[in-house]
Amino acid sequence: MSGHEQEFVDLFAEVSKQQAELAAIQERVNAVSVTVHSNKRLLTVTAGPRGDITKLKFNNGGYRDMSPAELSALVTDTINRARSAAAEKVREAMGPFTGPGGMTFDDLQSGNIDLQKIMPTRLPSSPKDMLAFLRGQSTPADPAR
Repeated sequence: MSGHEQEFVDLFAEVSKQQAELAAIQERVNAVSVTVHSNKRLLTVTAGPRGDITKLKFNNGGYRDMSPAELSALVTDTINRARSAAAEKVREAMGPFTGPGGMTFDDLQSGNIDLQKIMPTRLPSSPKDMLAFLRGQSTPADPAR
């Protein structure tokens, strides 16, 4: 097998590896479910991986004695804590994910994405450079980082 043939074999092996890793990450992320209780355990909120509220339960009648402002604050605070906890679990499920151009989960979540790095107009010119790019070790503008 020539050097270039081996580079292509390595490139396709890396793509297959990344596909398997992404599938495992997706499975872990989709399984995230976090339950949070309010102070005094009046309210229980469960949030899914995208911050969606999947369950909201008043555990007793104590909320009936609260003013509308107190009840609103209780519900809002508990929902926000459930969403934050779910986001943290998603971050943990992502693990040390590094995508093309060195993009991380935190970059995705914060919106700090350089599209030129992950979807460049000029792709790496050799299988070796493409392999480094897919591993997040270089960008097309910087093939030998």
